[in-house]
Formats: sequence, C-alpha cells, structure tokens
Amino acid sequence: MSLDAPKTITDVFQANQLPSAFTCTLLKCQELALAVNLQRQYAVLLETTQHGIFCETWEAQHNAQHVSHKSFNCFYSRPDTAMHALCAINDHLTKLLHESAGPAPAEAAQ
Repeated sequence: MSLDAPKTITDVFQANQLPSAFTCTLLKCQELALAVNLQRQYAVLLETTQHGIFCETWEAQHNAQHVSHKSFNCFYSRPDTAMHALCAINDHLTKLLHESAGPAPAEAAQ
C-alpha cells in the first residue's frame, strides 16, 4: 500500500508497519492518560507526533520540572523496541491510575 493514496486509517497504519496490537495499546494509553488526568493527582502529557509517542507525567500539584517527573519515548522508526516502549507507557499510566484512585469506599469509611 502506498502512502500516496491511502484508503483507510488501517491502510496508513499498515503502510507504516504498525500492527493492530500497537494501535490497540496506543488507544489504551490514551484512555489511561485521560483517566489519570481526571483524577487530578498526576498530570499526564501524551503526545503522538510524526516521529513517535511521547509521555510525560508528574505530580499535579507541582510543575513538570519536579522530581516526580517521568518521561517515556516510543519511536516508530525502531520497530524492534517500539511495542516494548509503548507497553512501558501503558504500565506506567496503569500504575498512576491505581495510585490516584485512593482507598476503596469501605476503607475510606473506617
């Protein structure tokens, strides 16, 4: 498939050698980033660019220069490590979501 005249989004992904598992994981990361941001304990910046996917997180009450700042990079040009890097972003965001969830309602009542 040529990038000159792609027919669908899937065609563009396939032309760039991005497997379905990669795009599904990326969608999960986007959902996680939004959920973590909505909890307001951590700030998440998740960017997709023409070069790759970049994720930065920090404690929301501080700025991005705080010691809590973490940064992850996933480059499309490195297909041998791209999925592993994206999974690291997914794992980190999942951890932040659980940390920001707070105690379960029964625990909070005690």
